[in-house]
Amino acid sequence: MSTTAKDKDLTKEIVEYDFRKTKDVSHDKVASLQIIFDAFSQKVASFLSAKLSATVQTRVLSVTQSPYADFVKTIQVPTLIGIIDINPLKGLTLIEISPNLIFNFIDRLLGGKGEIVSLTRGLTDIELEVVENIVTDLAKGLKAAWANVIELNPVLKKIESNPQFAQITSPKETVIIGTIEVKAGETTGNMTLCLPLLMIEPLISKFTGERESSLPGGAEQPVSSEDIIKMRKVVENIIIPLVVELGRTEVTMRDMLELKEGDVVRLNGKVDDVLIMYAEGIPKFRCRPGVVGIRMAAQITQRIG
Repeated sequence: MSTTAKDKDLTKEIVEYDFRKTKDVSHDKVASLQIIFDAFSQKVASFLSAKLSATVQTRVLSVTQSPYADFVKTIQVPTLIGIIDINPLKGLTLIEISPNLIFNFIDRLLGGKGEIVSLTRGLTDIELEVVENIVTDLAKGLKAAWANVIELNPVLKKIESNPQFAQITSPKETVIIGTIEVKAGETTGNMTLCLPLLMIEPLISKFTGERESSLPGGAEQPVSSEDIIKMRKVVENIIIPLVVELGRTEVTMRDMLELKEGDVVRLNGKVDDVLIMYAEGIPKFRCRPGVVGIRMAAQITQRIG
């Protein structure tokens, strides 16, 4: 074969590659990370409830992916950003907390009642020290959330208020973003956990059951029993809130403002209607109302779906 012919054959095998293109992961892989974010969310609720001596509720609103530069543009200024090193993984992660939550936490920890505030100023030295303690403890939630996958040692590196100074990865690199709604008393805000894909990509297969395949045609290998046990341990410890809806109604704003203790609001259902039980907002069971001792209860009569 001539040199020219060989060069032509080699040219056919060359495929153009754009190094500026953002690397994405499949929707299924992103969805599988919901387990980690759910576990982290529950640890946050547990820690804050104990720390603030108040009931704190959390729920994961979304788990998405985007280039880091696009994510940074969505963060309000000023805000509270904790930059965390999670050894032995190579890289940094980020926890962002909305200012209304931060000032609520500070007020409660300094003896207040956690009144609703809308301050947008910077933190004083005393407030910054309080916040550093909070974020340091929140970082421990990362260790617990990943416990069945890998043993992490999270360390808070610094606190930032401007996202432009919180560069945990290059602007075009893909990051996984988990948005968690936090309710502390009458205050509601969001907490965001941002994980660089390059840092956690080697771990994704540990709880999705996926493996690099050396078989012809890329055939997938079966999930091992060890992986199934690990996934089950993660899922079993997740707390799922159940809600039973007794009924609904509509009132005017005037009527609502005039409501007082002892008033009765008529719902659209009947006392003998079958009720629906929701898990994370999804209808899962049909049930009937009742009591167990002095507590209200619901007896499940049928699974939905």
